[in-house]
Amino acid sequence: MTLFDMALLDFLLLLVSLCVAFIFQSFEETFNNQKNSLYFDLGLITSFYLILRYGSSNKALTIVFLNIPLLLSAIKKRNISYFSMTLFLILICSYSYPNKIIIVIIEYFICSICYIGTLENKKRSFLFTSIFLLVQILSFISLKTITKETIYILAFFCIVSLMIESLANKIEGLLEVTNSIKQLQEEKRLRTSLFKITHEIKNPIAVCSGYLQMFDVNNLEHSRKYIPIIQHEINRVLTLLEDFLSITKIKLQKEEIDIYYLLEEATNNLKPILKEKNVSLSLDIPDDELYIEADYNRLNQVLINMIKNSIEAIKKKGFIEIKTKREKNNVIIIIQDNGEGISKANLKKMNEPFFTTKSKGTGLGVFLSKEIIKAHKGKMNYFSKIGKGTKVKITLPLKKDIKNS
Repeated sequence: MTLFDMALLDFLLLLVSLCVAFIFQSFEETFNNQKNSLYFDLGLITSFYLILRYGSSNKALTIVFLNIPLLLSAIKKRNISYFSMTLFLILICSYSYPNKIIIVIIEYFICSICYIGTLENKKRSFLFTSIFLLVQILSFISLKTITKETIYILAFFCIVSLMIESLANKIEGLLEVTNSIKQLQEEKRLRTSLFKITHEIKNPIAVCSGYLQMFDVNNLEHSRKYIPIIQHEINRVLTLLEDFLSITKIKLQKEEIDIYYLLEEATNNLKPILKEKNVSLSLDIPDDELYIEADYNRLNQVLINMIKNSIEAIKKKGFIEIKTKREKNNVIIIIQDNGEGISKANLKKMNEPFFTTKSKGTGLGVFLSKEIIKAHKGKMNYFSKIGKGTKVKITLPLKKDIKNS
């Protein structure tokens, strides 16, 4: 195996492990919103081990490549990784070059002093890299006889070190840009939500203001006519604010509940409205018990909201059918009606807060319900056709000890 082949082998072992570490770190920061440098540390240690275990047989070349993870740990200020690898490198060099261990110790001592001196200043990473490479080159020259081969090794070491450092900085810069974009999107969504909530509150307050200006306290007819309207508009504002606060801060108080019992309770509470609207309801559940870990009040809120939406979608005599079934480790609740249905365009907007097709709706009911189900690690999906009706499918995880029963 030629020198170039051995160098390429070490380079690939180094690059593969670091790239995997960067991918995991990028995923963690992008999707889980957690800045976790543990993957980076594992990548450094893994590359260190792979070069030692499966790297080239050329001792000088191996030691050169082992210094690159050390350099990266210093640039990224990973103290434990840096000093651990420094200690291992001194031990390896003492085994490979026992007669020149003093030179090796002096070399890493100088590098460590420079590292400590640049800890508080990220802008000095290039200065540290330059000093580190210079010290390594001088140390390598003192350990080996200067030949054409050693010059190639040193040149390759400098090029690879700068390439890996540049790659690490570019990935870090890309992550910062991604996080900045996500923050801008969150701020934009917050501003949009605040604008919409302000707009929604403004209308009922304007109505109240108008009626209060016309209101004559000495006129009994005004009291009978205007006070209920003002009360209705104030209640609308309060409902809107409660829904908005619920979305921004969903807290669950989970307990063991029987999902079948919950469905019975929710439908019983709506019997007066069903009778008034001339809507029949069919509840198809087994004469049994099925337990889940959930917040009873929150799920009751979701079910009542979904059934109310079905009632409001039915303009004439109609029906609502509620079914349940077990599927693997989940319980599925299906609420289906024969109401007006929802268009494809509106179905796509169902996940958006403040979107509503009702003249007096806040547009937060469905969004809040989906957030509650999501907080229970479940799913809620809508299926609908204009003139045919709507089906809501709610999937919730079963209690752990009965999943396989």
